Amino acid sequence: MTRPNRLFLYGPIAAFLLFLIGWYMLWQQGAKFMQGEIDGFAEAQTLNGLSVNYEAFSTRGFPFLLRGNVADVAIKGATFDFTTDDLFIDVLPYDLKRLVFSLGGEQKITTSDTEFRLTSDDLRSSIERTQGDRWLFKAEGRGVALATGEDRPMANLDAFIVNTRPTDLQADLIETSLTADAVTVDLGDRDIVLDRIEGFGTVSQAGLLHEPDAWRGARGTVDLVALSIKLGEAIVRFDGEVRLDNDNYPTGALNAEINDPVAFAVAVQEMGLLSEREGSALQGGLALAAMAQGGTVKGTLKMENGRATFLGLKVFDLPEVG
Repeated sequence: MTRPNRLFLYGPIAAFLLFLIGWYMLWQQGAKFMQGEIDGFAEAQTLNGLSVNYEAFSTRGFPFLLRGNVADVAIKGATFDFTTDDLFIDVLPYDLKRLVFSLGGEQKITTSDTEFRLTSDDLRSSIERTQGDRWLFKAEGRGVALATGEDRPMANLDAFIVNTRPTDLQADLIETSLTADAVTVDLGDRDIVLDRIEGFGTVSQAGLLHEPDAWRGARGTVDLVALSIKLGEAIVRFDGEVRLDNDNYPTGALNAEINDPVAFAVAVQEMGLLSEREGSALQGGLALAAMAQGGTVKGTLKMENGRATFLGLKVFDLPEVG
């Protein structure tokens, strides 16, 4: 075999081997980067009053997608504990700016008096760095269910998508968008059923959200730029600002628009949010308002003293936060 023929034969093989060695080094660099990001995240959360621990970290997937496995993750806050058997992190070795997370095994959320279990058909999230060392968080899931430790259903939804990122104004002011379908919350004696939720807004003092008292003390707010909730045939749209009062109940005044006031009142009463007398009063009042305003009713939803009222009529009791 002549020298040019040998070069023609061995040249591509040598090039492939060099590429494979380079790819392996890149893959290993990605694995070290992932480990550093995990440890950096755990350390940073101590500033937010959280404790993040895990048992072991391993990687696999060479020579294709780099997958990290964080085993036995435990996140502890002032009011909750979260644990999961496995946290998987997927990333392309040549694009370390975008990390995709998914959960494996069992997830538990424990508060001071209750243990919850989280299950899903598909639940994943991602975080990626953007310009100016900013970040963008995305999450989506299907068939998500939350139950107590005794397997009593608490909440479930068919599908959801969430996008969150810090604003350009300040790091602790985040903006969030949410879409969720077929949301059901089991309150024991009644179910809250929302056919669809679509919303966009901002949250200030976001680093304190896990501690309601501290968030309230820092004058944290939720600014609802647009929130739409579908209840049967009724669609309700809100915008405005919400904060917590001294007893940790939501407080504020939201602009509200209801396209089918009577259907809305019926849905609220069927969910058991009002007594029979309160439900009748809401239906009658909204029917009169619809006649006066030409069908769609606009007004202010006032949240104060643990109650939400619209046009002076009680709509529902507010939950205590924390």
